[in-house]
Amino acid sequence: MTSEMSQPATPPRVGVLKPDYAPAPYEPTWRERINPRMIGVVVVGMLIVGLIGAMFYTWAEQALTGGIVKEGNYFNCNLKAMSLFEMDSRNARDEDIPSRWRALDGQKVILVGETWSPESAGDGIRSFQLCYSIANCCFGGPPKIQHFVHARIAPNFPGADITVGEPVRVEGVLHVGVQRDPEAGTILSVYRIDVTNVQHAG
Repeated sequence: MTSEMSQPATPPRVGVLKPDYAPAPYEPTWRERINPRMIGVVVVGMLIVGLIGAMFYTWAEQALTGGIVKEGNYFNCNLKAMSLFEMDSRNARDEDIPSRWRALDGQKVILVGETWSPESAGDGIRSFQLCYSIANCCFGGPPKIQHFVHARIAPNFPGADITVGEPVRVEGVLHVGVQRDPEAGTILSVYRIDVTNVQHAG
């Protein structure tokens, strides 16, 4: 008689208990979201926007004013705008200078630009040249006469304390017209200014 071996009872299957709700995912605070990389991106973005804004403002001002803005008894003239015309460096006449600049002959003006002087930099400089940018004015070619304003300290005014290449704000009486070397006949200047005040603009 074959005996039947008792088999162990199979334990009942117990289901995995799940909570009635799922925990909300962790949301970092706004302080935790800020990191150096994000700060760098924001700063660079602001610089780009500011640069574009400054360029647009300069362009708009030039378009609206032509580079000449009245300030009290003075005309504030943009040096770059003053140089943006072509002329024959040998045979130019006064008529080749745009009329809006010729109209400033004998007027009190304010000019802001970089300086260059054949004299030693320092106290007592009585003559120098003024240009909107020494590095940029002659980019792609030789310097042009209309890029420079020949500045002379007016009599009875102290000499200027300047360093070559530094930006300065100059006030004085502007003279506009082709000036030639009496012997060689070459053009020496188009713009000249009798300076009554020089201030550092940097």
